[in-house]
Amino acid sequence: MKKLFRRISVVFLSFAILLSLFPVSAFSVDKSNQVWDGSVADSFFGGTGTQADPYIISTAAELARFESLVNSGNETICGELNNDIILNEKVLKEDGTLVTNSLLLKKWQPIAYYHYDSINGETSYYYRGVFDGKGHTISGIYYKDTSEDYIGLFGEIEDSTIKNLNIIDSYIKARSSVGGITGELGSNSIIENCSFNGSVNGSTSNIGGIAGELVSTGSIINCTFFGSVDGQESNIGGMCGYASGTIKNCTNYGKIAAAESVGGICGITNNSLIENCINTGAVNGSSSRIGGVSGENYGGTISLSCNYGRITGASSVGGICGINSSEDSTIKNCYYDSSASTGYNGSGNVINLVSRSASQFASGEVAYSLQSYQQKDATGTAALIWGQSSLNDGSYPILTNNEKYRVLPVFNSEGKVLSYLTNYMGDCNNDNVVNADDYLELKNIVVGITALGGENDRKRFASDLNGDGVSDAFDLSNLDLLLSGLKTSL
Repeated sequence: MKKLFRRISVVFLSFAILLSLFPVSAFSVDKSNQVWDGSVADSFFGGTGTQADPYIISTAAELARFESLVNSGNETICGELNNDIILNEKVLKEDGTLVTNSLLLKKWQPIAYYHYDSINGETSYYYRGVFDGKGHTISGIYYKDTSEDYIGLFGEIEDSTIKNLNIIDSYIKARSSVGGITGELGSNSIIENCSFNGSVNGSTSNIGGIAGELVSTGSIINCTFFGSVDGQESNIGGMCGYASGTIKNCTNYGKIAAAESVGGICGITNNSLIENCINTGAVNGSSSRIGGVSGENYGGTISLSCNYGRITGASSVGGICGINSSEDSTIKNCYYDSSASTGYNGSGNVINLVSRSASQFASGEVAYSLQSYQQKDATGTAALIWGQSSLNDGSYPILTNNEKYRVLPVFNSEGKVLSYLTNYMGDCNNDNVVNADDYLELKNIVVGITALGGENDRKRFASDLNGDGVSDAFDLSNLDLLLSGLKTSL
């Protein structure tokens, strides 16, 4: 019996020694992706809240602590995510509408909250720090109160940067100045590299997928909206409802609907700039001033943008702009789907506003044209902004910096564009066009005069036109047919 006891003791002692070799964290429960229980954390994962040393936010409770600090007057603190955050699960049904049992959801209080009531007066905070999502996702924002204004993940921001953040499965409904990221994007502020996928709703005006309002020195850059934006009155858009600032390199895939001044990118632009933007979503207005990019353009500039979403309304409906409402309003180098009856209504400066069919969009023509208008640097080159993932299969232009998706024109001997290619195809000398020089280079590759590099060598992709893994006479024949116009695609 004593021997058995000694053996058991030795086993337990050995197991204890083995456990001591591992840190406690190896056996602790990771709470980073647990659904928020409504609590507020006592501390952050790390950081001191300065721009150089931001608070590190790893849980929903820590995000709630961040909100609580800002709404206590600490408007300049900075934060960044190091985990995905789940505030609620399954906020939206598959059709994008709010779940039936929404009373069970935890309501989010916007960071930098605005509130007014007749007894206590106005309570208002502006977020003035830097918040970096680090590419992480916040899911399950829920807010529903149509007596409140300036509502979003953030309420109002000023002298602030919100970047690298994705929000999904979220429902936000308030009265006015409602946005997926922020209710108001104030002066000297930027929202950059962010996306929102969910439902944004307002009972009056200034409702947007990213921001409700965008002021003159604010910017929305490289942002994307999916889902739906609904407003009962005016100034409703995929990026923002009302804009007097700058919107660049943004795409709306969502459905936008309201009464008037409704746009795929912005409801109304007032002395603002919209550049390199795409609307693909359906835009519907029950009244007037309904546009693929902007419902109403008042003294602003819409350039290098396109719409191929369905646009419907009672009056002043345009493929790019519902109404260009002043003499100094400009639309330049924009393209819209020819299913729209007109590109714009009204007056102003309109330069190269072009209608194109679905097949012309799919061919690569529009993406190539929009890229060709980009501003060039001192060396004569322009950064890649417009491309297309594939051609002639119902695809459309996209915003991208991936050279693989650059659209390449195929020129004949007279310098006429015959067709377009992508995925490096045919550009054997890497000059971003396909012409007779590429035929000569491909000939040298086929006969072995020009050697190909490794498996990721761009020239290797360019010279393999039929995608069989080798560069041979079949590829040379394909390129010859393209350059002669006898073939328009691969």
